[in-house]
Amino acid sequence: MPVTLSTAPPDAPHEVLDIVGAIGTTTGGAFSGGPRLSDALDDCKVNLRARAEELGADAVVSCGFETTYDSRSINIAAYGTAVKWR
Repeated sequence: MPVTLSTAPPDAPHEVLDIVGAIGTTTGGAFSGGPRLSDALDDCKVNLRARAEELGADAVVSCGFETTYDSRSINIAAYGTAVKWR
């Protein structure tokens, strides 16, 4: 089962494993239609789940996201608490 990502706090008994973070990036120029936010977010979520899986987590809760961008790239930094359900 894939690691669940949630912006909400945990609502079930759990063990906190660690705080995890990840970055997602996408690039694109004027001729390619520019960078897409959804691509950067998807990349970020894949990386966040991978970090949590390394710890044996079932979920990452209380996730936060921060976006920075310019005309050629979008970067999303994410963090959250990796938990194991009891």
